[in-house]
Amino acid sequence: MLDKEIKRIISQLEKNELSITEVPDELKLNKDILIAERKLGLRREGNRGYDAIHGYFFVEVELVCYDDLDEPDTCSNTITFETIEEYFNYLDGDIYERACYKFCDLGKFGTFLGDNNIDIERLKKRETFLNNTIDSFVFEPSEEELDEYEECERNKKLIKNWIKKFNICKLGKELLDTEDKFRKSKLYYFIDMDFFIFCYIFQDINSEERFNAIMEYVCTGVSNHDMIVRALCSIYGAKRVLEKYAYSYGTKQTRDKHKRRLKQYINILTMDKIHFEERNYFDNNTHYYCKEVNGYEDGSKFPAVTYQRYFETFEEFISFNQGSLRNTDISGAIKLNIDFSIYEADDTTKLPILSSDNLISELSKHYIDGEFKVCKEWKTAEGQQVKIDTFTTRYFFDFVYFLQGDLSNSFLLYCDGLENIHDYEQINFAGSKMKSNLCEKFGVIYDKVELKTSLIESFDIIKNNEEESTNLLAEDCSMHSLMLDEGDKSKNQRISYITDIHLMHRLQNAKCKSKEDAQYVIQKIVDTIISESESILLIGGDISSDYWIFEVFVELLREGIDRRGLRKIDIIFTLGNHELWGFPGKSVEEIVSIYRKVIESNGMHLLHNELIYKNSEGEFCTISYDRINSLTIDELKEELLRTRLVFFGGLGFSGYNKNFNAEQGIYRDILNRNEEISESIKLEKLYNRVVPAMIDKNTIILTHTPKKDWSLDLSLQDNFVYISGHTHRNEFYDDGVYRCYKDNQIGYSNNNPHLKSFSINCEYDCFENYDDGIYEITRSQYQDFYRGKNIEMSFEREIYKLYMLKKNDYYCFIHKAQSGSLTILNGGVMKGLKRKDIEYYYANMDKMVSHIREPLDKYMSVMNVISQEVRKIGGSGTIHGCIVDIDWENHIYVNPIDLTISGYFAWDMVNKLVYPNLPALLEANCPKIYENYLKLIGEDKSNTLVPIERKDEVDCIPVEYLSTDIYGASREIRKMQRLYSNIISFWHEMGDLRGEELIDTKKGNSIDM
Repeated sequence: MLDKEIKRIISQLEKNELSITEVPDELKLNKDILIAERKLGLRREGNRGYDAIHGYFFVEVELVCYDDLDEPDTCSNTITFETIEEYFNYLDGDIYERACYKFCDLGKFGTFLGDNNIDIERLKKRETFLNNTIDSFVFEPSEEELDEYEECERNKKLIKNWIKKFNICKLGKELLDTEDKFRKSKLYYFIDMDFFIFCYIFQDINSEERFNAIMEYVCTGVSNHDMIVRALCSIYGAKRVLEKYAYSYGTKQTRDKHKRRLKQYINILTMDKIHFEERNYFDNNTHYYCKEVNGYEDGSKFPAVTYQRYFETFEEFISFNQGSLRNTDISGAIKLNIDFSIYEADDTTKLPILSSDNLISELSKHYIDGEFKVCKEWKTAEGQQVKIDTFTTRYFFDFVYFLQGDLSNSFLLYCDGLENIHDYEQINFAGSKMKSNLCEKFGVIYDKVELKTSLIESFDIIKNNEEESTNLLAEDCSMHSLMLDEGDKSKNQRISYITDIHLMHRLQNAKCKSKEDAQYVIQKIVDTIISESESILLIGGDISSDYWIFEVFVELLREGIDRRGLRKIDIIFTLGNHELWGFPGKSVEEIVSIYRKVIESNGMHLLHNELIYKNSEGEFCTISYDRINSLTIDELKEELLRTRLVFFGGLGFSGYNKNFNAEQGIYRDILNRNEEISESIKLEKLYNRVVPAMIDKNTIILTHTPKKDWSLDLSLQDNFVYISGHTHRNEFYDDGVYRCYKDNQIGYSNNNPHLKSFSINCEYDCFENYDDGIYEITRSQYQDFYRGKNIEMSFEREIYKLYMLKKNDYYCFIHKAQSGSLTILNGGVMKGLKRKDIEYYYANMDKMVSHIREPLDKYMSVMNVISQEVRKIGGSGTIHGCIVDIDWENHIYVNPIDLTISGYFAWDMVNKLVYPNLPALLEANCPKIYENYLKLIGEDKSNTLVPIERKDEVDCIPVEYLSTDIYGASREIRKMQRLYSNIISFWHEMGDLRGEELIDTKKGNSIDM
């Protein structure tokens, strides 16, 4: 049976009916299939050998795949093998060519090598995959760089010809025709069309004919359309551009969308919410000199608009800049022979330097994130970078060869695999940063360090607590680790937390002998924290009683987050009692100030007797202790009105704890019992003051000590999240109302700390302080409301009067035209209402809510069950309207009338294939999910996704379905789903509500529908 399957797969590969990536996992390394793939040219093996750092054999492989158009595509990966037998068998004995075994202790494999008559001397022949060394790092331009420069100079002549062709265009159509011709030019692949467009514009900025041509051009749906139109607003004036703007590409809906986007941008621009920055540079592609303008919306790191003005010669460029080279980088103009001393420059100016005379060079060698890296940097005496050369490799033998054996002063602290290195006598490790055991192995002198053992102490009562709750610490509590669906994700924020890391105990347990040993241990903890952290991380004190260790921890956190650069992590600290120990003679205020400086200088936040909140723009703001006490409650509420998250807390101290407090030495000599009580009362009073302002907010109380230690009132506020540590007794409580997490206190003896996380709502309601009623509001207030609900929408329409109706925490937004007609708003969409009486709609909001909620809740309960079942089999499960996503192209439609489900595949909204049942869809398009599905129905015969009539053979014939009616129904359901954000976004008029009684505000009585 297996032989037949193998022959079938080989036959399909030969006929191009099966991609190499679709071979089943269990057969990917089958010998016969591998031979066939190599013969067909689908599998190409490259470099191979032994990676001594990681302790495995490897083969670099290139796989050739073919898509539906028979166009080849390649993907590369590296296959690794734990044993030499697996490696040898995979390569069918081809282990000599393109192979490197440098630093491999071949003696370990002596028996296998002998049994297979392997030539050991031949294995030792190659020392590297490289053909260059560090000698290739030279300041002078390489031959390759010079050739590239000269090619660009030759291309510049072609570029000038194309500029002329564009410049003679008088109509937008002529620009488009010229663009089509340019696409066939060899220049097209490395010069953007924007270059020619901006050259065309600035050739004669005052030409009305040119302006009309460029507006006609951009309104035809050209690439980068939005950015160019925004640039035109700055070049020609926003009003002029808007009057001429008539986007003509796509559907009416698309055209209207682009018009709204432009109006929205112009609104921001005219309100001076865009700040512009200029930079000048030599464009290495075109060899033109460029003045670039970038416009940033307030609070954004990415430009909302960019445009460039190009100059063919340096003389034209410097003349336009009036002799200034400030904020200018022309270092790439290596053939420019000019006396730059006559021009104005500053410390941002980068000039072409053809000689390394008077330059300082720095060489760095290090191992980080699984790679070896060598960098040589040339700088001026002022520290300005002139040039940098970089070499990177995964293999230690390449690293050694490139450096010609000189690994001196390398940073190799995180290269654990150095312990595997064999035959290292010819390598110079002098001065390298490594763990002490490796320094001893390679004979490298290192500075010994003694931990401040006087700052390491374990309290017996705490040790007992820790031992009694170890199991809970190890648990990943399901209640606050729930997966969220897409709707929940938009409303909720996941927050990570950890307390009581006690790094001093970690270092003592690891028997650290040097600072490098200490840094290594801390780095491993930091790596875990960064990899597991959500976008907000809370660290609740007792990190280290030695300030130096605390400082290293914070700096490594910052460095690790910045190095990865994948996402932002906002970190909030509190201090613990251990943080106070290293500062005898200083007051609490002075100690807090020291820690605040290192935390804030690394872009993080310290929470100590204050309030930190995340505003509507996602920025973190602080209200200090003094300011909290200076504000009235109403003023505090107003400041927190548009707050997504609120954090309050501090160390807390143990003023109300009669058993474990200052008298047991938990602060050493920093605080006595009376001072401790005073500090707890200070936080308690502040807490009682701010609670009324935070009562309806998404609030987290983060303190090092538990609430019972710093407050007489032991009750928890509904829906607040309380996080604390200190006791090492890991406890957890969350019934959906009271939420108290004390379950991630790492403690003295746990050497493998991890994060835990919880979910909290991150919406805000800018109308929460409004009483029930009807209010006239502005467009910006309406936009702010939707922003607070985390619902994307665009609303740039001209309005006459806009009303907000609020009743029993539900909202309805109605626009009134000058004619008196009313329209109800659903985000940016408006739909006409039959009546002109706003009071009528306000009076009947309750009726409308109950009319929609009852059937909607029943429907959504079915949708949620289907969503959960889809997730169980590895699908997305995202709900939008009537549709549940399996993946990007495969979906389930749930009929809102009879609740039947239909599986379909969609290329787009029109072209769809509907399958007779879900198994047929999954088998045809989602093989992995289909396997999971079969397992699931085997375990659960009552599963929602199982067809009512199950057949032995799945009917796989799909039916084409071109109608878009399902999306119309889905849009209506999505309007109803807005009720879950407390928004009534559509209205069934009186004739549509059977059996309901609506209040007629004109007659003052009820009407039987």
